[in-house]
Amino acid sequence: MTFLVNEADDPKVARTAEDFRAVHPNVSLPRDPSAADLAGTGWAVLDRLARPQDTREQRFSPVIQLMDGKWVEAWQPRETTQAEKDQWDENNKPEPNFDMFVNALINHPVLANVYGGILIALQQPPPAPTSKPQAAQGLGLGLLAFRLSGDTSTFLTSWRAAYQVGTISQDVITVTQELARQCHLPDTFVSDLDVSFP
Repeated sequence: MTFLVNEADDPKVARTAEDFRAVHPNVSLPRDPSAADLAGTGWAVLDRLARPQDTREQRFSPVIQLMDGKWVEAWQPRETTQAEKDQWDENNKPEPNFDMFVNALINHPVLANVYGGILIALQQPPPAPTSKPQAAQGLGLGLLAFRLSGDTSTFLTSWRAAYQVGTISQDVITVTQELARQCHLPDTFVSDLDVSFP
């Protein structure tokens, strides 16, 4: 589609052939008019530059100006507002990666022993978490549910039980929270990991 500009407009806006016909109903105009078709009407063909991609830091607004004797729709950058930055962050937030989180826990040098119970949990259900080995096994099942469905409730229940019997230290909490953030897990889940606060 060919866009036009009415030179009488202030400010200038992109218009269509239909807009032209509404003003000049008796002037015959082809579907894609040329400069010659518009001669003497006070209208001109509008060249439109490709719109730049918005970024977190910039937005672009159209501005029509005369350049080298032609009307051109260019794009004027402006700095984004804080509200726009917040919306951008929300719209571009990475998806939570539960599988990556579980793998990070199992393979982490500090946490490997804590989460080793997952191997046992794959074979049998855990008993009540009244000892460190049993609590580790419970964490294993929690991790398994986490990996399969992103079920945070099962994991957090076994996590709290493991903390109560001394399997989970403050260092383990800190490392696990950092890994959760790196895997883009929900902020509420990251906060709930710190069971050292009543």
